[in-house]
Amino acid sequence: MKPPPSNGPWKSLPLIDVATLQRGFDLPVQSREPGEVPIFAANGPVGFHSTHKVCGPGVVTGRSGSIGKVHYVAQDYWPLNTSLFVKDFHGNDPRFVFYLLTHLGLQNYCQGTGVPTLNRNNVHQVPVPVPPLSEQKRIAEILDRAEALRSQRRAALALLDELTQSIFLDMFGDPVSNPKGFQWGTMGDLFSIKHGFAFKSEYFCDSADHILLTPGNFYETGGYRDRGEKTKFYSGPIPDGYVLQQEDMLVAMTEQAPGLLGSPLFVAESGVYLHNQRLGLVNLKANADRNFVFELLNTKAVRLAIQSSSTGTKVKHTSPSKITAVRVPIPPVNLQQRFALIVNELEDLKNIQRSGLTKHDMLFSSLQHRAFRGQL
Repeated sequence: MKPPPSNGPWKSLPLIDVATLQRGFDLPVQSREPGEVPIFAANGPVGFHSTHKVCGPGVVTGRSGSIGKVHYVAQDYWPLNTSLFVKDFHGNDPRFVFYLLTHLGLQNYCQGTGVPTLNRNNVHQVPVPVPPLSEQKRIAEILDRAEALRSQRRAALALLDELTQSIFLDMFGDPVSNPKGFQWGTMGDLFSIKHGFAFKSEYFCDSADHILLTPGNFYETGGYRDRGEKTKFYSGPIPDGYVLQQEDMLVAMTEQAPGLLGSPLFVAESGVYLHNQRLGLVNLKANADRNFVFELLNTKAVRLAIQSSSTGTKVKHTSPSKITAVRVPIPPVNLQQRFALIVNELEDLKNIQRSGLTKHDMLFSSLQHRAFRGQL
């Protein structure tokens, strides 16, 4: 990262002199007590505890596994040993440091091929631009306002998703208790699942015509693919039948993040996307509507059923046969289609919010870029 022009009171300092990072602390699940102190792992908050280890406000990022995301914590907290936290702000504004680390792109400094790890000794030596404290606060306030616009769009998308699920439960009832008295069946009566292909990592690259979809591409609030920083590109040979089409429905076969296993996703953008082994391609049968099946997979009851049959210690995973064996009520097709009409209307509203979010993302990125070049 280049510092801004030296025509003002900015300094270029090694990160260790601006925000000293330290590894977090062990806290086994069995040792956690009920409380209101947030616990942070590499990918963000993962629960609560009765006591804190670090006084807030604070800044936390991933040390091992999930690297690149930075989190601001307004209160006292407990960072786990998979995370790094700012031990010393050296008198700098914590909010400014949060945006600085976000802009720095910490994922570019990780090591290791299996489980990537961020070595703080390496990133500590990276030179970063540092303005006076008053300028730090001004920059942080501007970026806070831009971030608030993005947060409002994300919240609106989340509310629309909740509304869709509420309408689903009102029309069809809980799939465990089946209060509407629909005929019982299994997921396999509604669809089959095609397993993906094990594309070789030796062909992964930074840029190519083919994008390899993984569970990491699942959009947090909408179920549509999100390229983001987790996009993988592929330049190797492609076997027949593993190129995805726009509007294909997929289901996560591994749990790369808490609660992700069994999540559905649509391929919403045109492009050349590849179907890897961590995702199952849903092939609908004649008695199944795609919107109904999508929301059925999104219900807590079905997700819990899928997760309860999963295997694995470090990373949970499932199989097509386990998913299709889940017992569910099967409503008439005409009722499913009525639901689909409502979903399509809500989807139009979601698209408006997604378009607005894209614009606000671009605005935030532009402001952030200008801020750390001294041009804001």
